[in-house]
Amino acid sequence: MSVPIFSQSRSPLVFQGRLPALDGLRGVAILLVLFHHIWPYTWDGPLHKALSTVKQAGWIGVDLFFVLSGFLITGILLDARRQQGFFRTFFARRALRIFPLYFFFLLLCYVALPLFSQTVGLPLASSDDDERVLPWLMLYVTNYLPLYNDPVVAEWLNPSETLGQTIEPSDHLAVTWSLCVEEQFYLAWPLLIFFLGRHSLKITGMVVAGAIAARLLAIAYLDNWQQVTYMATFCRMDSLAIGAAVACYLRSDLFSHRCWRILTAVAVCLALPASSLWVALGAGRSDPLFAGVGYTMLAMGCAGLLAIALSSKASVVQAALCGPLLQWFGKYSYGLYLYHMLILALFAWWRPAETLADGTPAD
Repeated sequence: MSVPIFSQSRSPLVFQGRLPALDGLRGVAILLVLFHHIWPYTWDGPLHKALSTVKQAGWIGVDLFFVLSGFLITGILLDARRQQGFFRTFFARRALRIFPLYFFFLLLCYVALPLFSQTVGLPLASSDDDERVLPWLMLYVTNYLPLYNDPVVAEWLNPSETLGQTIEPSDHLAVTWSLCVEEQFYLAWPLLIFFLGRHSLKITGMVVAGAIAARLLAIAYLDNWQQVTYMATFCRMDSLAIGAAVACYLRSDLFSHRCWRILTAVAVCLALPASSLWVALGAGRSDPLFAGVGYTMLAMGCAGLLAIALSSKASVVQAALCGPLLQWFGKYSYGLYLYHMLILALFAWWRPAETLADGTPAD
C-alpha cells in the first residue's frame, strides 16, 4: 500500500511506497494498549508509581490507532475515488484484511474454548452474557452495549423485561469495541468521500463538531456517559476525522508548508502533552470536561505525531519509529490487539497470580 510522504517540494505529496514510520506509530499504539491491560502493579515506590501512571493512561493508544486509520483510509479513498470499481475494490481489500482473523477469534471463543474447557476445566466457557453478545459481535456493534445498558435509554425505549437486562461481556470479548468503531467508519466513510470528495476537508470539520456535540449530550442525559462517550462511534468519530483531515489537507489546494509546520508544533508541543497529562494525572475519562473535549485534544496531539512521521526530514523520532522493535509490533498490531486479552486470561488460568494481604501481587 502506498502512502504519502511529505516533502519540501511545491507538491505536498510524494508517493514512495510504504512508510515505515507509520508502522512504528502502530507499534507505539499497541505497546501502550498492551501495557495498559497487562501491567498489574500498583506499589508505592517512585518507579512503580510512574509505571502505574503510564499504565492508567495506556488506553490512549486506541486513539492513536483511530487517527492512523482515519488518515490511511481517507488517503486510499481520495486517491482511488475516480477509479473503476471504487467500492468493490475497497470493501474487498478491507474484508480480506480484517474478517479472517476476527471470525477465527469468534470461532475460537465460542467453539474451541468451550469444548476444551469441558476437558480441563478451563474457566473461559461462554457465560450467559457472552452468549447474548455474540450477535453484537457478528454485526460489529459491541461498542453500543454501554448505550444499550444505560438505564435512561432502557426507560426511553420501554423494552420488555428480557431486553431490559444488561449485557456485560468478558474482557477478552469487550476489547472488540474499537474494532467496531473502525468497521463502522469503513462502511460509512467511502460513501461520503465518493459523493462529496471535493468537500472532504469541510466534512471532517463537521464530523469533529458532531462528535463533540454527541458527547456533550450523552454527558447531560445518560447515566452511563463515561462508557458511551468512550465507545460509541458517534462520540469517537472525531479521532478518525482528525486523521482524515490530515490526509485531506495534504491533498488540498489550501496546503501551506508554513501552516503545516505551525499546526504540527501546536499539536506536538501543546495538545499532546496537555491531553496526556490530563489523562495520566487527572480524572481522565471520568472527567466530564475531558469526555466532552479532551478526546478531540488528544486526537489532535496524535495527529501531530503522525505529521512528524510523515516528514521527509530525518529525526530522532523517525529513527525510533523505524527501529525493529516498533516495526515488529506495528506489523502485527491487529492480531496482538484482538487476541491479547484472551491470551492473558489463558495465562492467568495456567499460572494464577498470588497476592499479598494488601491485594498486591506477590514476588
